Amino acid sequence: MVDAAESPSVDAAQPNDEGIDVPQPLDLGAGGSSGTGGTLATGGIVASGGLIAAGGSVAKGGTVAKGGTVAKGGTVAAGGTKGGTTAKGGTVAAGGTVVTGGTSPTGGTIASGGTVVTGGISPTGGTIASGGTVVTGGTSPTGGTIEAGGTVVSGGASSTGGTVASGGSSGTIISVRFVGGRGGASGTTTMTASESAGFKPAANWNSATGASGTLSSLVASDGSTTSGSVAWNYPVAAGQTPATYTVPFTDASSDAHMMNGFLEARDTSSVTVGVTLPSSISGAYDVYVYCYGNINAVTRTYQYAIQDGTTLTTKSVIQTGPSVTTFPGHSPAPAPGGTGQGTYVLFQNLTGATFTLTATAAASTSVPVALRAPVNGFQIVYPSGS
Repeated sequence: MVDAAESPSVDAAQPNDEGIDVPQPLDLGAGGSSGTGGTLATGGIVASGGLIAAGGSVAKGGTVAKGGTVAKGGTVAAGGTKGGTTAKGGTVAAGGTVVTGGTSPTGGTIASGGTVVTGGISPTGGTIASGGTVVTGGTSPTGGTIEAGGTVVSGGASSTGGTVASGGSSGTIISVRFVGGRGGASGTTTMTASESAGFKPAANWNSATGASGTLSSLVASDGSTTSGSVAWNYPVAAGQTPATYTVPFTDASSDAHMMNGFLEARDTSSVTVGVTLPSSISGAYDVYVYCYGNINAVTRTYQYAIQDGTTLTTKSVIQTGPSVTTFPGHSPAPAPGGTGQGTYVLFQNLTGATFTLTATAAASTSVPVALRAPVNGFQIVYPSGS
């Protein structure tokens, strides 16, 4: 705070006892300025380097920090803090904060407890609710809403009209499903681009058809085309049919569509999936591997491994049949000795620009023994923990 005794003053209209606006001397920090028509209420603070442009307003208790700008039509309410830029129609409500370098343009609202940090953008019509956060490089475009506890992370986007709910996050998600099929035939269940599925709900699933193949220019959940690619392979042994299969889900949910098909490692052969990440993923990320097969009343043990650079991480899980016919909802697959079925295995904090996923059948209580391990698909979620 700047000492009022050392601060220059400007005239701002304040009502007298008769309700008539009378110019009053108000304090600005050294270097602070108020454009013609700008309003700084009694108790408002404009620090050195702060600016209230013509038509801008800072209410009592509002603060414009060094480098902050309140443009024409912008408002900093009591208790609001402005270090970045609030454009025409933008409002920083009591308790809301826009950190230096953050931007809340035309029509944007930063509610009490909401935060837009350096480099974050909440454009036209966007709302950052109490407890919502847009992190550096994150964008919540026109009409987007970040609800309490929601986060848009670096490089993430919440599209026009989109909502990031409490505890949710919007970063980069790339999803691939294996179409599967029965006895080598291509699966019949299709997914539209708008269908949202996965433990991390996402649209624009990339469909991988057949027991082996490649896909380039993988599409992210926001519909953007990336430089990522995937190659998958199941080495079909002599006398075997290509190991593509389906789960007999009868419901028409998006998750049932996504989980319906799978590749299946059989006996001593493994399914391998090699992934090259897009250049936009430059830090730690997580991989969700979906694993739900079609089995009878037996227990099978599956082993999944990811080679991430020089690090090999291996996880074993079980599935106890019989498989259900209605999608059960997503949950972690239990480790050996656990109960239930589950639908995914999570690998966290991977950092390699490429990784290789391997699925291997480990054990089965069936008689005769039939070793199997399904891979229905996977999701890459960046950044890790989002």
